[in-house]
Amino acid sequence: MIEVYVICPGDELWKENLKKRGIDRPLQRYKEQAKQEIEFPNPAEGMDRIYKVTDGEIRLQMDSPRPEILDKARLELAEEAERIRREDEKVRERKELLESMKTRPFWHYCEVCGKKEYITAQQAFDSGWDYPPQMGDFGLLSPRTCGNCLLKDTLYWRVTTCEKVPLPIVVEDMLTPQELVIWRRIKGEPQSLLCMEEDGEND
Repeated sequence: MIEVYVICPGDELWKENLKKRGIDRPLQRYKEQAKQEIEFPNPAEGMDRIYKVTDGEIRLQMDSPRPEILDKARLELAEEAERIRREDEKVRERKELLESMKTRPFWHYCEVCGKKEYITAQQAFDSGWDYPPQMGDFGLLSPRTCGNCLLKDTLYWRVTTCEKVPLPIVVEDMLTPQELVIWRRIKGEPQSLLCMEEDGEND
């Protein structure tokens, strides 16, 4: 058996709380507002006994069953379950994508000289590229360079040294058009590396 006890303030407690808050308005106004905004438990929700407790007095209060409450609850639960399912699906898909990036070829862009190569992560590592997943993480600011370019010429270097910030925080309004292209590509990884960018973006 499910029994529910709902604690409801009496008039004296209402007055005391209003006085503490310095509110000088009619008590009845707030009581009516509370009735509209706070829904009292209903037997249709599966409760066997519902008691209202006011000023220490316990009184059985079984309002008429309202089946529409259950309909609304079922709908909300279904919507929440669907939202969670979609989120879990996105997590699963991203996990699978990140795993595939270890072996599949994808576009590597050197942010310094503009070199582009469609190679695997291992091939890039063997050629000296600084690139995820071997070097750094997809979507996080770190160098994206080929084996011939230097760290000091990267967006990462400028943000972490020139901007004098304790963490590599990118402020897009402070970036040049070319740096903005680099940063947005990094933010969009790994999806941004699966299709060839249009010519001219790194010129």
